[in-house]
Amino acid sequence: MKKLHKIFLFSAIFAAFSTVHAAPSFSGAIGGSVGFDLDFPLSGGSVGHKVPLSGFAAVQANLTNWCVARGEIAIDASNFEFDDIFGSAQAAIKLNELSVVLIHRTVTASSFFSGFLGSSDQIGSDSFLMRQFGIEPISSRLSRSATNLAGLPILRSKGAGISYIVNFDKAPVATGAYFYYGKNSTSDKTLNIDARVAYASNLVTLDFLAGISAPFQDKYNNEDVVFMINTLKMHGGINFLAGSKYTHSLFMQVGIKDITVKGSGAGETTGDELSFLLEPRINFKKFRMNLTVFAYDSESVRETIYLSNEM
Repeated sequence: MKKLHKIFLFSAIFAAFSTVHAAPSFSGAIGGSVGFDLDFPLSGGSVGHKVPLSGFAAVQANLTNWCVARGEIAIDASNFEFDDIFGSAQAAIKLNELSVVLIHRTVTASSFFSGFLGSSDQIGSDSFLMRQFGIEPISSRLSRSATNLAGLPILRSKGAGISYIVNFDKAPVATGAYFYYGKNSTSDKTLNIDARVAYASNLVTLDFLAGISAPFQDKYNNEDVVFMINTLKMHGGINFLAGSKYTHSLFMQVGIKDITVKGSGAGETTGDELSFLLEPRINFKKFRMNLTVFAYDSESVRETIYLSNEM
């Protein structure tokens, strides 16, 4: 029999240093969770235990009024051994984001050109909407994660690449494109191009992304080749909120990944390409309730605070 009891500590520490003239300024956040698992064997013997630990650290440096650097790392340890912190502790350290953003502002719009490693505002998290429109988070509380700052992505898009985003000053609209090298769910090396559009108003918030990935190979008919692409896959996602936190509302997330549209296996599915969350939010003066239906992949659920269950 295994009994699981976890105590989560989730906090964010923000430190902002304001200066004058053109000197850099910095802001940062840290957070995480720690737990304790006990294992009581039915046949006797010693009681086993684990100390799962998850966390993140993020920093943003405003180097000038036209250049911003960002970094975020995560730690995920299934059994962190505090008595051997520098030795046998099994921990995974991941780079969530490392990016440099160049900003150009005009009378009608602001343009953001960035180079990044890791991810750049993954669809499903609130980071893109928060950075472009300065809004509060809209995602479900069930998708809160202890390994990143802005919540669980509905579609993972990590790699190395560039992006260009335009935010229009006279309308709450931001649009842009991403081009990056990464790996898909089957660990194939891919080239990806994504298009994105987002909108934010008092009663409607929308973040939509669609893209094509091209897995490439170095062999053809068992012969070495320099570079070959013979398959195209589609992916995309949407974050949508109708209403606001002050009204009845409906929140929806949908993500699809690695749907083959050209090449071997075109049109075939395995059943794990779709992720979604649907959450009606009922809001009265003295009563609030969220009803949630969701389907996430196992890796995503493991990184959440409220949905994770390793029993």
